[in-house]
Amino acid sequence: MTGDAMHVMGPFLGQGGGLIDVVRDIMPGTKHRFCARHMYANFKQKFPSLMMRIDFWSIVRAYKQFD
Repeated sequence: MTGDAMHVMGPFLGQGGGLIDVVRDIMPGTKHRFCARHMYANFKQKFPSLMMRIDFWSIVRAYKQFD
């Protein structure tokens, strides 16, 4: 994950990405993904509405990686 993506996702990932930095240093080039359930647990604290929950899971299911 790039630094820009970490800046955007950091608040929803809880700890701010310290473990991600360590893994990146030890195993450079390793791909990393996040657990949607854990991301949602942090996301719903800031956005508790039903509509946001529906939108979040719709986005998760629409995963497509771009180059």
